[in-house]
Amino acid sequence: MVTWAITRRLTKFKDLKVISSRAWTAEDLSLTNKEIGEYLAVDNILYWRLSREADTIYIHIELTSVKGDQALFMERYTTKLQAGIFDSSDIIAGSVSAWLGVEPVLEAYAESVSGDSVDVEANKHYLIGQRFESNFYRRKEIPDFDNCVQNYTKAVEENPEFALVYWRLGNVFEHRFVRENDPLYKNQMTEYYQKAFEIDPDLAEANLGIGWKYYNLEDLDQSYRFFKRAYEKDPNNAEVNFHVGSFFRSIGLYEQARQHYDRALAVNPVPDDYIWHQNRADCYSWVGRQDEAIIQMRQALELDPDYELFLNYVEELIKLGELELAADTLAEAKSTYGESDYHRQHRALLYAVSGDAKNALNLIAGDEDTFRSIFTSIYSLLGLKDEAITNIQYGIDMGFDIQQWYLYSYLFLMHNPLYDNLRDDARFQEIMRSQQAVYQERVQKYGDF
Repeated sequence: MVTWAITRRLTKFKDLKVISSRAWTAEDLSLTNKEIGEYLAVDNILYWRLSREADTIYIHIELTSVKGDQALFMERYTTKLQAGIFDSSDIIAGSVSAWLGVEPVLEAYAESVSGDSVDVEANKHYLIGQRFESNFYRRKEIPDFDNCVQNYTKAVEENPEFALVYWRLGNVFEHRFVRENDPLYKNQMTEYYQKAFEIDPDLAEANLGIGWKYYNLEDLDQSYRFFKRAYEKDPNNAEVNFHVGSFFRSIGLYEQARQHYDRALAVNPVPDDYIWHQNRADCYSWVGRQDEAIIQMRQALELDPDYELFLNYVEELIKLGELELAADTLAEAKSTYGESDYHRQHRALLYAVSGDAKNALNLIAGDEDTFRSIFTSIYSLLGLKDEAITNIQYGIDMGFDIQQWYLYSYLFLMHNPLYDNLRDDARFQEIMRSQQAVYQERVQKYGDF
C-alpha cells in the first residue's frame, strides 16, 4: 500500500520518470545499486522499510544515487495506521522531489490524490483485487475474475467514492467483453466507466474509461477527445500510455501507438499482462519493423512465457523466413502447453509457407472465424486469392462488430509479407486504396495530441 501510494504521487512530478517496483524481482536483490540503475535506466533508487508498534507505523526512507552508489538522504517518518499512511506518502513524495530538484504538476498531483482512498480497508481490498486482476489477465481463469470483482466490490462498499476502483472494474469487464463478445459485459463495463467519471471527471483513468465507452460506440471523435484529455492530465502514467497506445492501435495508427507503448513499458517494464509487450511488438511489425518486433517478443517471453505470445512469436519468425526456428519454437510451445486450435493453425501456416497445401488445409478444415488474419495468410501463401480477399473484405466490414477493433487496416496490409501473393490482384489493390483513404483521414484527425 505504501509503495503504491508513494509511486502514484511521484509520477505526477514533471520530468520525473518513475519505474514500477515490479520491474525487478527477488532475484535482482543481489545486484549492486549501479547494476540496478543500468538495468532500469534510472539515476536514483528509493528504498523504504516499514515497521509497526501497535497502531503506530514507522517508514524508513533512503534515496540513493546509482552513480556514486551513495545515499542522498535518509529519513524516518512516523504515522498512524489509518489515513496517516497517505499523509506520509505526500510528505515523502515532496521530500524526494525536493532532493531531485523537480516540481510537481500541481493540477495532476491534486487529481491523482483525489482518485485515491484514505480508507485502509478499501485500499486493502483494492490491492488484493489488483493481484487477482493480474492473475486473470495472465491465466484467463474465471475464478481469478470472480475474486477480482469481489474484492473491488468490497473496496467500493467501504468507500463508494473510490473512483479508481470503478475504473478497474470497467477494465476487467472490458477484458471479458473483448474476449467473449457478450453484451452483458459491455453493459457492465460501460456502467463502471461512467461511475468512475461521475465521481471524478478530472481523474486521468476515468477519462480513459469514457474514451473506451465512446470507442465501443464507434464515436471516434469523442473517444479521441477523452483519450487526449487523459494523456494531458497524466502523461507519465504507464497505464494511461498503454490505453492511449491501445486506442491508436485499434484504429490503425500504429506509429502513434508504438510511441505510447514504448513510454508505458519504459515506466513499467513488467506489467500485469503480456499483452502490453504483444501490442507493442505488433505495432513494430505492422509498420514494417519486424526485426525489432522479434527482439521485443523475445524479451517479453523471458519475462512472461505466455502460450499465445509463443505462437505470435512463431508467426513473426515465419514473416522473416526463419522457418526452422519457427518450427522449433512451435514444438517447444506444444511440449510445454499442449496443443490448442491456435497452435494447430500455426502448424498449418508453416505447411502453407512451405507450399504443402494438403496438410495446411486439412489442419484448418472445419474451423470457425476464418476471417482472421492467420487464415488469410494461409490462403495467400497457397495462392487461394479468392478466399484471401473474401476474408479481408469480410474482416473490414464485420471485424469491429465481432472483435471490437478495425481489422485489415492500411499499414497492416501494406507491411505484411505473407500477403505478397495478393498485391497484383485488382481487388486487393482497390482494398488498399480504400484503406489508405481511411488511414489518411484518421492521421489527420487523430494522429497528433
